[in-house]
Amino acid sequence: MNLPSKKFMKIENDIMGLLFKKLSYSKVLLNSSAYWLLGFMLFVIITVLVVLGISLQLPTHSKLQLILGIVGIAGEILVAISLLKWLPNIIKKHIKLKYVAYNYEQDFGSSQDKFLFGYRMDTLLNDLSTYSIDSSNIDNWIEHFENKSERLKLSLWKPILITTAILFPMWNEFIAINMSKGWGVRLLLFIIAIILAMVCVYINILLERTLLSKANKYSQVADILKAIKQELNNTI
Repeated sequence: MNLPSKKFMKIENDIMGLLFKKLSYSKVLLNSSAYWLLGFMLFVIITVLVVLGISLQLPTHSKLQLILGIVGIAGEILVAISLLKWLPNIIKKHIKLKYVAYNYEQDFGSSQDKFLFGYRMDTLLNDLSTYSIDSSNIDNWIEHFENKSERLKLSLWKPILITTAILFPMWNEFIAINMSKGWGVRLLLFIIAIILAMVCVYINILLERTLLSKANKYSQVADILKAIKQELNNTI
């Protein structure tokens, strides 16, 4: 790409701004109902953690400890239903109402990620000339974004793997020490395990959106440009 470095960086920043700020997940897919549900889920999670904290202070085998354990499990089930059922339905309805030009279920199989990818691709394709990208240089841009993604991932994964290797044995030791303290504690450990599993999912999402966010965004841009390249080839 025979572009001055300043212009090159501006084009790159403009593309990233379009796809991930103007067309961010929250701006495209979420509405007020989705935000209310996310707030409710956060409230339930905090409540469950408070309940567990109280339970750990109670005598082992007490009825109240068992009741609080059941409340904790019910809370986690409620969060799971909200995350897996209610939130996708809210987003699906929002897409159908706001993006009527798209046949959501037929074209994307109710997949939010596929829809967002397609919507971003269409928007960038319509504005392609604005970014000085065409069939003659699109391969160079694809290679550029792929290389940036790989370099960032390699530099970020090493400390994450080291941290995991340190924490995993500590968790195993905690379980071994507390498993012999009665059924009440075992129930609490089971609830904690469920919470930790969900926390791991949230941490993975958090990592994807923070430490690995930039690398994944570069990779997504490369994939979008590949799809645009295919579209350009089909029109020739």
